[in-house]
Amino acid sequence: MLRSSFKRFVKEKIYYKYLNLKGSFQYFGEKVVFPKGSLAFEYMMKNGVYEWDNLRFILGNIIEGSTYFDIGANVGLMSIPILSQFKKVKVVSIEASTITFGYLESNWRANRNSHRWLLINKAISNTSGKEIDFYLAKSKNNLYNSMKDTSRVDFASVTKITTTTIDEIWCGLNSPFVSFIKSDIEGADLLALKGGKTCIMNCRPIILLEWNMVNIVPFGFTNVDLLSMCEEIDYSCYALPAINRIISELELSQNALTTESFLLLPKSRGKYVTTS
Repeated sequence: MLRSSFKRFVKEKIYYKYLNLKGSFQYFGEKVVFPKGSLAFEYMMKNGVYEWDNLRFILGNIIEGSTYFDIGANVGLMSIPILSQFKKVKVVSIEASTITFGYLESNWRANRNSHRWLLINKAISNTSGKEIDFYLAKSKNNLYNSMKDTSRVDFASVTKITTTTIDEIWCGLNSPFVSFIKSDIEGADLLALKGGKTCIMNCRPIILLEWNMVNIVPFGFTNVDLLSMCEEIDYSCYALPAINRIISELELSQNALTTESFLLLPKSRGKYVTTS
């Protein structure tokens, strides 16, 4: 018990401080740089792996040889493990913040699998080619950068960013088979799905998205909107990590009190059929 407590102290105090000052660490065999003092690094240090419950689900459901979309990639903590664990999966990481994108690009350059890793510095939305305001938090809170002032944190500045859509990126890549889409873009996730209907209807990917009540209000969304989207694209909604089936607005509201990770599963197949 005493030894365990000492090891935890070393990890949380000494090792954490050293890596934070260094500004880099090893993650799934790859060097990762990050903004010093960032929450992403803090969460990773506490749990060993960033958002392990979500990442474990992604790793267990991506299909080898397919394409994976990481929307709201930050510095790549949900992209690098995929590249490490799969030999033929192509990863598309989209990050809107130019500041955060600089760290993501550095991690891409240092990665042994960068030939299978595409980076895009735009905001994913339901329209393409539009210049919009983008709210930047201080570097510590860069996980909360958003297309709207969500009031989740105090934003340090506002910049301009160009929008794109899942469909535009997908078509530009010659319409590959996308087996998984992860979206974590602080309230704009439903906009991303609206701009990706062609890809979604053809590929029928598993979708993991953040649905946070504080974040969706500035976008004018309600729980009904997510359920309506699921009906439109013929998907079922589940709350993670327990994988609770959501069939009503009340159930979505109740589950949103304890989680912001929701899973969308296709009820029917698309044109891509695989035996992997």
